[in-house]
Amino acid sequence: MENDQKTALEAYETAWDAVEKSTERGEVLSCWIEECLYRGVLLSIHSSGTPQQTLKMMRAYTQLASLWSSNWRMQKRWVVFRHYGKYLLQSYKKNTYIPVTGRAPQRSSAFEELDCLMNLFQQLLTALMPSLNATQQNDRVLELANLIIEAHDSIGWGEISHVRRVLQFLYQAKERTFNSPCISRHIFFTLMRLGNFDEAKHAFRTYIELLGLPDVDKDDEMPLSTEDKENQVNMILHRETTEDARDIIKVMLAGVDLYGHERQGRIAAIVADLAVSLAQRKSLPSLLAECYRAQGVAFGLLASQTDNPELRSNYHTKSIASLQEASDLDDDSWQVYYELGLQQFHVKDITAASASIVRSIQLHKNHLASWHLLALLHSCRQCDKLPQALQILQTGLKDVHLDLPTHMHPGTPFISWTGEDNASKYFDQAHAYITARMSQVRMLEALEGSEAVLKLYADLFHMYANLTQQLGVATKPVEVSNITKPARESRSRSFSMYNRRRTSSSASTIPAANNHVTDDEDGMSLKPSNSETPGNSRTDSSSITSASSKSFRKKSLQLIDLGLAKRIGSSQPSQENGIKSATNSAATSFSLASMLSQSMSSMRSNSFTTTSFPLPSVFKENAFMRNHRQRWRQLLIKLWTMCTCSYIRAGRLEEASKAILEAEQLGPDDANVWYVLGILCLKADEVDPHPDLQTVALEAFNKALVTEPDHVESHVNMAKIYIRLGDWDLAEGMLDRTTKGSGWNHAEAWYYLGLAHQHVGRFEQAKQSLAYALELSETTPVVDPFPELPRFVQ
Repeated sequence: MENDQKTALEAYETAWDAVEKSTERGEVLSCWIEECLYRGVLLSIHSSGTPQQTLKMMRAYTQLASLWSSNWRMQKRWVVFRHYGKYLLQSYKKNTYIPVTGRAPQRSSAFEELDCLMNLFQQLLTALMPSLNATQQNDRVLELANLIIEAHDSIGWGEISHVRRVLQFLYQAKERTFNSPCISRHIFFTLMRLGNFDEAKHAFRTYIELLGLPDVDKDDEMPLSTEDKENQVNMILHRETTEDARDIIKVMLAGVDLYGHERQGRIAAIVADLAVSLAQRKSLPSLLAECYRAQGVAFGLLASQTDNPELRSNYHTKSIASLQEASDLDDDSWQVYYELGLQQFHVKDITAASASIVRSIQLHKNHLASWHLLALLHSCRQCDKLPQALQILQTGLKDVHLDLPTHMHPGTPFISWTGEDNASKYFDQAHAYITARMSQVRMLEALEGSEAVLKLYADLFHMYANLTQQLGVATKPVEVSNITKPARESRSRSFSMYNRRRTSSSASTIPAANNHVTDDEDGMSLKPSNSETPGNSRTDSSSITSASSKSFRKKSLQLIDLGLAKRIGSSQPSQENGIKSATNSAATSFSLASMLSQSMSSMRSNSFTTTSFPLPSVFKENAFMRNHRQRWRQLLIKLWTMCTCSYIRAGRLEEASKAILEAEQLGPDDANVWYVLGILCLKADEVDPHPDLQTVALEAFNKALVTEPDHVESHVNMAKIYIRLGDWDLAEGMLDRTTKGSGWNHAEAWYYLGLAHQHVGRFEQAKQSLAYALELSETTPVVDPFPELPRFVQ
């Protein structure tokens, strides 16, 4: 009556203090204090009471409500819980939130309070359901679902177990609502957080269909015509739905990211096209820049997957145009300039790419892939700044902090859009770090020679092993022993990886037998298999003197000629065993032939045996972990093949053979493994020519192409062998297909195609091909093949 709100609030607060300290209980007292707190909460909300007063009464009401019968004061509880949730969210955003206990961290206290409130809220919803009609049920479920998602997006999602509970509620909510796009949207984002990409794709398609759009997986036309985009945007806008255009666009952008990381460029480009058109129609400049960036990256990915030269050129052009449009709309986005620089590099515009990536680094210095790309650009012959490139990469490795936990917590979310620590960030950082260190070694090798960098591989494998443990993908602790450094730089000395003894006289820098990342079951081991022969396991490399090293190497190569080249096409066990016996009796120490024969043994089969991996000890296997485990394992295979190539360039074929065996054991279905094995055979043929070695190399390249039909390096090297054999027609046909497809930017492919044209007298075509080869060689970095740099960065 007197409109003295301040005094009224103090009275309600005093009433609670009196009841809280009293031991008296009764129905009348409960009704009285419930009414006091209910009115106090509403008055505090409408009169802008202090956060301390408001939160105190809300917490008091919730505390009492947890003791009441589920059917008592349900409607009033709903009102208080609704205000409580919204106020908790607003106070946290405004930084006026007061923790329940003064010593508790603000974020963790707010999350625990939110979790408790939402549990009571869900129990209340369950109790209310029987008394509500279908429309009321739909409204109440949507209200609570929206509040849960909004609050968690601001306060935090907690561990995976909590995210799963939210997902369970959303699936229950889906049953209570009829084809609600809102619930489908929440389910999609929650599945993404959990790393369940297969289910997320299904949720995305469901959401798109609820908006009236066709299934993107069934749309074969690419790109969408202007008319098609307009029609589909009109379907969305004219659909009777409560979905806001901003929410629709955010789902589309997340869909582009999902399909992009799954390397489904066509679908990503279709969805990005629709997102851009919708943002344009609704005049949303804040989102339009993000849409253009997503469109540019998606079309860049699509271009890399397109064989048609005209379409590929169009997609590259559209990609760069979209990214430039994004940079015009948002000049402060480092992600836009990074993606633009990466795309400009792919089309060999080195000058523009350098300018873009410098701008990206100026805006955000803590992104290692940006430094990596800038270093690669400087290493091109067009820039001719390899020492500076190496310095740039070293600066990036030094300045960019590798923010990885000692051991990743099993409850860490897989993906997050709200600034929380997440597994995706950790995996990307680790991958970027190892990839950058690999490029650093390659640049040093180009400057100082292969022999000078061999000792660096031990550190690379140590780093990989340590990061494997931190990422939680190892099933056992990593065992990495000290790598024995070479006592002297002599190419005549070789160290058997099968030698279990730690000898100080070992000469190889390749990791020893007990240097491994995981146990055998994990499939990512750095240690060799147990298939060595007893004779090899007992061999001490120190027994090989420099006087006999030349004859030993010659004997090894002769064994390749007589043994490996013959058994490559043999499938009879008796013949194979006979060759093994001949090999073992002919060589008293480790030979290149014995290692290669094991590596090539699976080449007799037309099918691969896929290694099975157990579930990791930290994370439950899902699409996210499956993809990242495979990606991490592929990085180890690249380490071994890179190590092999360095040994080949250094002329250490014995060590190269050991390294390629490790790669083959890890990746029997990896095209690069078979390609490098073919290169090793060709190098052996250069040292001691024999026609069978070229045949073996051809078989290895063929095996690579069975695994990956578009493997450019295998195509080119096969063509080179055919040229040596005088089969110019076959070589030309292979090179022509390669340069029109995925090898369109491969300098060596164009060079040999030019030679093929020249051989048959097509001098004008030869001139064009050779000129283009020269142009490509000027814009190709020292680190070739080009390392995988991330797209769709966040």
